[in-house]
Amino acid sequence: MSGRNWFITGCSRGFGLALAQVALDHGDRVVASARRAADVRTALGDGENILVLELDVTREDQIEHGVEQALTQFGHIDILVNNAGRGLIGAIEETSVAEARAIFDVNVIGLIAVTRALLPSMRARRKGHVVNVSSAGGYTGSPGWGVYGATKWAVEGLTESMSMELAEFGIKATAVALDSYGTGLMDAAQRAKQEIAAYAQTSGMARTMAGTPGAYGQKDIKPAAEVVYRVTLEDQPPLSLPVGQFALNIGQSVASRFGRDLDRWASLSAAAG
Repeated sequence: MSGRNWFITGCSRGFGLALAQVALDHGDRVVASARRAADVRTALGDGENILVLELDVTREDQIEHGVEQALTQFGHIDILVNNAGRGLIGAIEETSVAEARAIFDVNVIGLIAVTRALLPSMRARRKGHVVNVSSAGGYTGSPGWGVYGATKWAVEGLTESMSMELAEFGIKATAVALDSYGTGLMDAAQRAKQEIAAYAQTSGMARTMAGTPGAYGQKDIKPAAEVVYRVTLEDQPPLSLPVGQFALNIGQSVASRFGRDLDRWASLSAAAG
């Protein structure tokens, strides 16, 4: 068979759906998974090049069954895209442990679980590419988005470690730090149940913005999906790729800021031994 085989999580909308469509348009085959498989079928239809799976990344039984189905139908997976995720708005103090645990279960533990399920088949072929969807929030903190951002910082760190661990097996790893697009993720982000008035000018502003239609952008997500598709064709893809001007600006700003801080504190850091 010609073309490449993709396994993409979180395909019911947004980036996952757009990337699945781009891959199909290029003649590739796609395993498109989501908690609401019916939404994916409505958007992408059926055909010999697509396998739609109902898959909750917090359910290991569904992950194992889904990977088994994918390998049975397509034989192997060339590119895994860990896109499934959820948002959470609230100051750290406002966020309950249960709320924090729930978002880490999806954005971090779910990513680990899906990756672990597919890596044995990639290692056996000594070929593959793991693409982990991060965020501009994975580069820098933001009031009201601390816990969400922490999950994306974790994604960046996991991806860097993966790239080192998997290189000898011919498997590549890339984190994609997405800009704000009109995908509905921000609008649909869960709000911490507790709201503390003292944070009105910080996390409270984030809550207000999330309730304002279009506040986080209405840009078309398809160009971002095309960029990521292009990156997966590279023999030496980037370890972390900001996609979109805002994400690029944040990445450059953080690199510059850390550079200045390191220069300023270099002598004290060295004195610590």
